[in-house]
Amino acid sequence: LVRACGADDLAAVEQAAHSLKSSAGGIGAEALHKLAARLELAARAGAGRTEELTAWQRELEVAYARVVPLLEVERKKLNGA
Repeated sequence: LVRACGADDLAAVEQAAHSLKSSAGGIGAEALHKLAARLELAARAGAGRTEELTAWQRELEVAYARVVPLLEVERKKLNGA
């Protein structure tokens, strides 16, 4: 996603955002899911320049950073730690 945004590769942005949206939805990361869905639709519509895509990317990174600690807790639970 980072490379795709930096290269203004809307097809790759759409594909990466779609994958992220699906994964986030599967684990219940609603904010991340919604942001990825918005980015996917924007890329599909042909919207976005490097600056805009980078802003979207930053929003996704913030949402992802909120999810990682929660996933780590769940991973530890599954591993019996």
